[in-house]
Amino acid sequence: MSAVETIREWLEKGNSLPDESDLFFKMWVLINAYYNEVYKEGKEWERVLHFGRDFGNIFGNLDRTNLGVFVVPECIGKRELAEPPNQYVKKASEVLKRKLGITYNCEKCRGDKKQHCQKIPPSNHNFQDFEALMRILYQIRCNLFHGAKLDNLNEYQKRRNQELVTQGNIVLKNILKEVAKSTKK
Repeated sequence: MSAVETIREWLEKGNSLPDESDLFFKMWVLINAYYNEVYKEGKEWERVLHFGRDFGNIFGNLDRTNLGVFVVPECIGKRELAEPPNQYVKKASEVLKRKLGITYNCEKCRGDKKQHCQKIPPSNHNFQDFEALMRILYQIRCNLFHGAKLDNLNEYQKRRNQELVTQGNIVLKNILKEVAKSTKK
């Protein structure tokens, strides 16, 4: 869906998006407000990673049962469905797979995605667990905010995106609770 189509849909639905996406947007805006207020330097994705490092203890408080959705069946990334993931997203996915004990090597990835993915140079970034999760959530945010991930989806891709947003909402809510607790005055 293009940006204009997203705007039209929002206006037609009484200034809302589908409930799950709307909630994701709202919670990300709150997290965004925090990391932009606290971390002044760098690009947005760098501020997200800084937040992930500083709040690394949150990872231990998350229910890991459904975190696998963020790395199964394939890395999230680069808007276009058949394009390879960003090298940092790929590395973050590898970190989460290792942490969660997910041992497959992309056998569930789509063929076109796998071909492109194999060409990505490895990132030498040493993600901490929560930092890796934040990088993946940030990519989901980018795909939703920029809309390109919503064009011409088949039923599998629609379900996958819905699952990412649903589980992302659970994680984002827990992150907000932890940030609120840890930064009390």
